[in-house]
Amino acid sequence: MNGVLRTAVVGAGWWSGRIHVPAILADPRAELTVICDPDGGRAERMAAAFNVPHWTTSTADVLDMDVDCAVVASPHHTHFAAALPLVEAGVDVMVEKPMTVEPADAWRLVETARRHGAKLHVGYSFLHSRHARRLRRLLGEGGLGEVVFSDALFATAVHSFYRGDMSVQLAEGARFQSSPSTYSDPRTGGGHLQAQATHALSLILWIFAQQASTVSAKTSSRPYGTVDVSDSISMELDDGVLATIAATGMAPLHDLRIERCTVFGTEAYAELDAVAQTLTVRRAQAAPLVLVSKEDGSANPLGKPVEMLIRCRLTGEEPPVSGEFGAAVVDATWAAFQSASTGQDVSAKAWRAGS
Repeated sequence: MNGVLRTAVVGAGWWSGRIHVPAILADPRAELTVICDPDGGRAERMAAAFNVPHWTTSTADVLDMDVDCAVVASPHHTHFAAALPLVEAGVDVMVEKPMTVEPADAWRLVETARRHGAKLHVGYSFLHSRHARRLRRLLGEGGLGEVVFSDALFATAVHSFYRGDMSVQLAEGARFQSSPSTYSDPRTGGGHLQAQATHALSLILWIFAQQASTVSAKTSSRPYGTVDVSDSISMELDDGVLATIAATGMAPLHDLRIERCTVFGTEAYAELDAVAQTLTVRRAQAAPLVLVSKEDGSANPLGKPVEMLIRCRLTGEEPPVSGEFGAAVVDATWAAFQSASTGQDVSAKAWRAGS
C-alpha cells in the first residue's frame, strides 16, 4: 500500500492525548483524520487542540471517512464495541490494553479481524522494546538452559486512580483526563489487574511465547475497598514452567516504581529491569553480562504500538503484538479474577466450557 494512511483515534482521554495522537502526528506515513468519543465535548476539544480536521461521537461516522487504521483507547469495558465495527470494515486496529474485559469478546474480535482481512494489534508497549525481544530470543535459543521458573514484580504509582482521583494526570501537564470510572469502577473493568498487572502478565506470556494453562490468584482492594489495588498471581504455562506475578499500585511516586521480570534456568538467570532499562544475564563464577542497556533504547517505548500499526498496514507484516496474543492475556486475566473470587485454581480456558 502506498500513500498516507487515514487514521482515527477512538477515545479522547489522557493516554490518547499524551501518547497516541502525538505519535500519529509525528509519523509522515499517516494523517490523523478524526477524533471519536461518545462525549462530543471531549472529542471536539481534542480535535481543536491538535488541529485534527474532524471529530465525532459515532464510529459509523469514522467509517464514513474511509479510514485505514484506528487506535481504540476508550475505557476498558468499551473496547469490544468500539473495535468490532472497525475490524468488520477491514480497518486495521490497535486496541489499548486490556484488549477486552471478557474472553469471548476478545476471541470474537480476533475471528472477525481474520475474516475481514484486518490486522489487530494490542497496545502492550513493553513488548516492543529491544529488551523484551532479546529476552524472548534468548529463551527460544536455550540461552539459560532449561527454564524452570519466572517471576515479575510491577509496583507503580497509580493508587490515586483507584479512588477516582485523576489529579496526577493534570499535575504532569496533561490536557486531557481519563474518566475516573475507567480505573475506579469494577463494572467498567477498573482495578490494578486490568490497568497495570496486565503489563507483567503479558510480558511473561510473550517472552515464553506460550499461554497460561492454570492460574491461581489473590487480589486485595486495600486501602480503598472498591477495586483491586494489589494482585498476586501464580501460573503454570503450557509447557509446565511456573511463573508468579506480584503487582501493586501503591508505589509512592512514579520515580520509585519497580518494573522487573526474572527468568531462572538450569545454567543462568536473566533479569529485565524496565526502570533501569537493562537486560542482564548472571551465571555461576562469571561477571554479569548486560545484553541490553538504556543506550539501546527505552524498555517501554510508548509510541511503538502506533508506529507498528502504521508500518504493518503499509508493509503487510503481521502485528508483533497481535490480537491473538491479546486474547490469550484476557484469558489469563479472566482466570485470575475467577480464582480470586472462588479460592480455586482455574483453567485459563475454562470459560469456553461455560464455567
